[in-house]
Amino acid sequence: MMKRYVSAVLAGVMLLLAAGCGSKNAPQTDAEAPATILSEVTGIPGNKTVLTVGETEIPAEFYFYWLSYSCSSLEYYILTNYDSSGLNSDCVNQEDGSIKWDASYMGIPLMDLVRAQAEDIVKFYVTVEETAREHGADLTDDDRKALEENYQTAAAEMGGEEAFAQYLASMGVGRETFDRISAANYLQDNLKKQILTSGSDLYLSDEKCAEMASYMDHILIANQDPDTGAALSDEEAAEKKKLAEELLEQIRTAEDPTARFKELAEEYSEDPGRAQNPDGYVYTPNSLVSEVEEAAAALKPGEISNLVESQFGYHIILRQDLLAALAEDASLKDEIADSYLNDILTEKRDSLELTYDSCMDSVDWAQFYPAYIAAVEALNA
Repeated sequence: MMKRYVSAVLAGVMLLLAAGCGSKNAPQTDAEAPATILSEVTGIPGNKTVLTVGETEIPAEFYFYWLSYSCSSLEYYILTNYDSSGLNSDCVNQEDGSIKWDASYMGIPLMDLVRAQAEDIVKFYVTVEETAREHGADLTDDDRKALEENYQTAAAEMGGEEAFAQYLASMGVGRETFDRISAANYLQDNLKKQILTSGSDLYLSDEKCAEMASYMDHILIANQDPDTGAALSDEEAAEKKKLAEELLEQIRTAEDPTARFKELAEEYSEDPGRAQNPDGYVYTPNSLVSEVEEAAAALKPGEISNLVESQFGYHIILRQDLLAALAEDASLKDEIADSYLNDILTEKRDSLELTYDSCMDSVDWAQFYPAYIAAVEALNA
């Protein structure tokens, strides 16, 4: 079992480290690249362009790292299901428990699946990099300093730079690829800053926010056990519904229904997210349970719903004025900015064309991952 997951573990640690480490994204050169696990497995030098995404040339090391990562993810998924319930047996070699990479999953060849996933990941990085360049959101000097400091911290935690370099080598990558993965987080942050900065070409106005999102609060009286999520008995659920109806009646008959709503929400609401969202939720379409979202959409700001039932229980909804709230608290725009940036990046990603270099025709795709795992195990023996 341990051999099966060696690459998944390595790749997972790589991503955790890359989330906060790295340096500048240096361009590829035509100089001869040192041999690595991935170049030995594929026969393609690490700095050789293997595909082009949009206007960006992708070196072999970057692409094949993400291909190995995608293989490890699919391997883990297939073997976990196989070990727990016997599923995916057509994809598993019964003699040694390894994946048959020439097999198919749900009618799709396994290597087609992982190659598509690797393409999507590479497209994501290119999308972030090209969008940042287009809008002047490149790495700042402070970003580079923070990246370098984080890299040195990570290296120290791994036992020093030499040990860290060996760790990266065990996955077939060098500092440059590691840095490129790390830089994407900073580029996204810079793009988001522009979205929130008045006068930038990406600025998200309050009016645009109101077109994209809504704002509501609710009282939830749950019909599930808060610890297990199990449904309550019919008798218990009936009691919960009765309580919700009583609360709604108190709100309806109050001199200030909104103020009474807030009081009762603080006292009775069983929404587990209320502590983090005491004034309600700013949300974009299709992000709330459908019954709640539909009921909220039917209200005008300041209006309170009738009792709304969902799989989670009974809701009393207060529609709030997003524009007024943004005028008082600009931080409410933060989650909308995340959604807005995602829309920008998605549109950009979908416009990018991807073409492979002819050198990729020489790769034995079904043998790529087994050869990679064998090389990793030999290096770490």
